[in-house]
Amino acid sequence: MRPGQLRIQAFGPYLSRAEVDFRRFEPYGLFLISGPTGAGKSTLFDALTFALYGEASLEEKSDRDLRSLKAPPELPTEVDFEFELAGRRLRVLRRLRITGKTFTKEAALWEEGRLLAQRPTEVTSRLREILGFTAREFRRVLLIPQGRFREILLSRAEEREALLRAVFQTERFLALEEAFREEASQARRRWEGLVAQREALLRSAGVEEEAALEARLKELAQEKKALAERLSALRRRRQGLERELEEALKLAREFERWAAAEKEYRKLEALRPEAEAWRRDLAILQKVEALKPLHENLLRLENQMARDRKEIEDLAARGKKLEEDLHRTRQEWSRLEARRPEIEALRTELLRLAEWRKRLLEVRDLEKKARKLDQETEALAREKEACQRALAEAERELEELDRRRQTLELPELAPLEEACLAAARDLEAAKEVSRLRENLSTVRKQLEELEAEIRKLEKALGEGKKLLDRLRALLKGHKAWELARELAPGSPCPVCGSRKHPAPACPPEEVPEPERLLQLEEDLFGLRKELSERRGRQESLLKEEARLVSEIERRLSAAPQLADLQALEEAALRARKAYEEARRLHREAERLSRLATEKHQKLRESYRLREVLEERLKELTLQKETFQARLGALLEDLPPGLSLATLEVREAELQGKIQESEKALEALREQKEGLQREKEALAARLSEIERRLQEAEKDRKALEGQLAEKLAQAGLSDRDQMTFWIERLDEREALEKKLREYEGRLSRFAAEVEELRERLSGKEKPDLEALRRRLQEILEEKRRLSARQGALAQEEAALGERARELRRLSQELREAEARLRLFEGLSRLLSGQNDRRLSFHRFVVSALLERVLVRASQKLSRMTGGRYRLLRETEVRDRRRAAGLDLLVFDAWAGATRPVATLSGGESFLAALALALSLSEVVQELAGGRPLGCLFIDEGFGNLDPEALETALSVLSELRAGGRLVGLISHVRELAERIPAGLEVLPERAGSRLRLRL
Repeated sequence: MRPGQLRIQAFGPYLSRAEVDFRRFEPYGLFLISGPTGAGKSTLFDALTFALYGEASLEEKSDRDLRSLKAPPELPTEVDFEFELAGRRLRVLRRLRITGKTFTKEAALWEEGRLLAQRPTEVTSRLREILGFTAREFRRVLLIPQGRFREILLSRAEEREALLRAVFQTERFLALEEAFREEASQARRRWEGLVAQREALLRSAGVEEEAALEARLKELAQEKKALAERLSALRRRRQGLERELEEALKLAREFERWAAAEKEYRKLEALRPEAEAWRRDLAILQKVEALKPLHENLLRLENQMARDRKEIEDLAARGKKLEEDLHRTRQEWSRLEARRPEIEALRTELLRLAEWRKRLLEVRDLEKKARKLDQETEALAREKEACQRALAEAERELEELDRRRQTLELPELAPLEEACLAAARDLEAAKEVSRLRENLSTVRKQLEELEAEIRKLEKALGEGKKLLDRLRALLKGHKAWELARELAPGSPCPVCGSRKHPAPACPPEEVPEPERLLQLEEDLFGLRKELSERRGRQESLLKEEARLVSEIERRLSAAPQLADLQALEEAALRARKAYEEARRLHREAERLSRLATEKHQKLRESYRLREVLEERLKELTLQKETFQARLGALLEDLPPGLSLATLEVREAELQGKIQESEKALEALREQKEGLQREKEALAARLSEIERRLQEAEKDRKALEGQLAEKLAQAGLSDRDQMTFWIERLDEREALEKKLREYEGRLSRFAAEVEELRERLSGKEKPDLEALRRRLQEILEEKRRLSARQGALAQEEAALGERARELRRLSQELREAEARLRLFEGLSRLLSGQNDRRLSFHRFVVSALLERVLVRASQKLSRMTGGRYRLLRETEVRDRRRAAGLDLLVFDAWAGATRPVATLSGGESFLAALALALSLSEVVQELAGGRPLGCLFIDEGFGNLDPEALETALSVLSELRAGGRLVGLISHVRELAERIPAGLEVLPERAGSRLRLRL
């Protein structure tokens, strides 16, 4: 992680907004945060941890501890932090808003300007996922808070393992352990399942051993062979009989065809008179079809002549009506032409009205402008009066403000603020004790619930074990009973070999399924695992209970007054009220000064406004006089009482009359011309139709003569008889087809009857039923034998399948047993069930820790003049605990190894510093680890002698080459002289501020 900009507000001693850009220190690699005690140096680390995890760098601090005591309620506590991680640019913003006595938390997370989350819990979860650390791990790897550097050295092996797992991302090795454990469990279930399958398969085959199954298969094969020979003989008999039946069927079908052909021939001979009538009708239809075109031409000519006569009558009636319409149109045209002088007079009057209208519009516009000037003049007069009143009011308010400022008594803020801060610290300490007591109560309640759950799980586990033992005994009894069923007097027992069986096993009450036993064993395994987890949780809670009791006693012994929370709350409330009242008085004095300045400014603006208003009033008076003169000139020549409304009404009336007259004349002209054109067209059409009718009459007479002559030749008496046969012309094709079909069938059946008579002469009709009965008897015998053959084949296939399945299961059993031994051995080895009590994951983490300790020992040896080196405890001292992650220190001066807890404060700081730096270096070298681009250390340098301090700084300065950014917090003067880049925290009454030093 590479830190970027950090912005804080109302956070700890920082009231107003403070900013720091850590990227300014990257060229130096090492920077120092310095300042007096209590100025707010460690608060910057609190801000980093709060931005990333929503909590302070020290677990003891609450949200209320992070808020500035000087911040007003409306100013939120805010931390805005930008950083880079693996090429990703991220920004997180968190706020604390106070509402009464409660805090409201807000948070948001962005990546490259894109919102990722906006709820506090969601932001914390996403950041934990991105960073790969919990807050506790972050404080141990990237941020070493004040007084906590020894935790890196003295943490429990389990905590150190979790820390290294998060840093190096070794979860895949835990997953490997779990994978082998699961593989072993699956291998055992697989092996037991195969055993149960083999036993079930033998039972389903009705045998106890595979040899009996093979013997039964041989018997079935011999019986199948005999059946196949009998079926072959039946097949030969059936084929001969089928050929005989086929020949008989052919002969029977020939006799049936002969009888059917003779019957059909007699029916056709009976239809011969009807066929002769069809021939006569066809001859008449052929003659009529030749006359049909002449008849149709005559009909078309007669129809056209009738239509022409009807049209002549219609045209005559239309011509008479046109003459009447044309006469009326000419009369109306003469009447309208006589009114033209009246229309011209109307147009002249309309022009005069347009001129008057133009002048009236100008008059209305001038009157509107005059009214607007009057309104503006009145408004300016009112504004001038208001300005006068405002001047008097401002002068009075200034006098009142001066009087109030002189009467204010302002107390000193610093003593009251110190008293308020002291009371608040005592109150928060008392609240922390109260919270610890609540936590203790919660832990004890959880312990009671856990004890009840453990008792319940132990009871369920005991009952499950009893049930499993009973089911196993039943299954064992069932197997003994199955063996006892097969015993016969004088035959040897398959178990002991004895030929006497005095007490064979009895059948059990019930027979459990193997799957039920497997499921029960899995359930018991789950119960054991859950019980182990509950006991581990119980142990953790007992340790937490002891820690809380010790912490409460320690705090109360150091400050007994913390026990009285109510008294401390009252004292803090009194101090807060006194401080708030003093702040209120100071703010009131500042407000009055600002008001006085604002009033003076408004007074000067009011004087300037009054002068501007007076000038504008003079200009408006001159404009009004000009408008009055122009109005008088416009109204001189206009008739009295004339208005725009009356003008518009008269103009509309004249326009309507003129347009109405012009439209009427135009319509009459168009109507007269149209009637004249229609009359001429009507006369031409009438002449044409009369001429065409005369010609058609001549053609009709000629066609009638031709048709009468041809009817006589065809033997038809008149046109009505011809019309009858024309209507039957559609039947001609059907008659021809019917006649052709009749003649064809008659000749075909006559030939077929003659042919069959000659072919079947001297032959007898066969007995088909007798042949069919003989064939049916053979088929019944074949079906019976085939059914037996199918049953044998089915039994053989089923037993053969079971035999193959048994051979396959035997092979799989051998493979499953080998796999079970392999994976159970590997699982025990990887999970730590070995002489060293060392799991595979802890072995990997131990190797990584060994690599870190090699680097750390080099740094620690250099910082301590070759005295100390860090080692890893490899010997198993307690068989109940896993080994490999406990730390030791080798003292070269004493030539002995001892626990790291025996180091002094300064020595512990150097060891923790060396360990943190080396951890970061190893992570950077490993591709799978999380890149640790920064390290922050809070205090700890004050315990070092000058030589150790010099060596530590030399080691830290070397980090620049590795691209690491290291931030130190210290008030040690030598550090400020040695480290050129840094931040100075300057405490002030209005809140601390930051000053950059490069």
